[in-house]
Amino acid sequence: LLDSSNSYMINSDYFRRTENKEIYSLWCNLSETDELSDTMSDQLQTHYEYLLNIQENIPDVGANKEVLSQLSNRLEHRYIQHLQRDILSSSEDLPSKEIEDSVINLNERIKQIDEKKNSPGN
Repeated sequence: LLDSSNSYMINSDYFRRTENKEIYSLWCNLSETDELSDTMSDQLQTHYEYLLNIQENIPDVGANKEVLSQLSNRLEHRYIQHLQRDILSSSEDLPSKEIEDSVINLNERIKQIDEKKNSPGN
């Protein structure tokens, strides 16, 4: 696992699965990553081992802030898209102006993320 000193770059809300949020939160609050598996329930440990197996197939990028920023942007983009779907699916409970404003704000944020992704140096 990466050093948690750059954990501020990724918001735990971006993770949809509860297990991923829990593991990320535990990791962010540890002083040493070796302790991580000692702080989990058996069920969470199983999911953590699954994630570690996936990690073995990903090239090591270290603590490269640019890579972490790209990862954070992708996670945020996906998170916002889910928020949009949630807003639209619950639209009968909200006034149409509120829905429109919420979707517009989320679209603006997606546009900002896409512009960052497509800017030179990324």
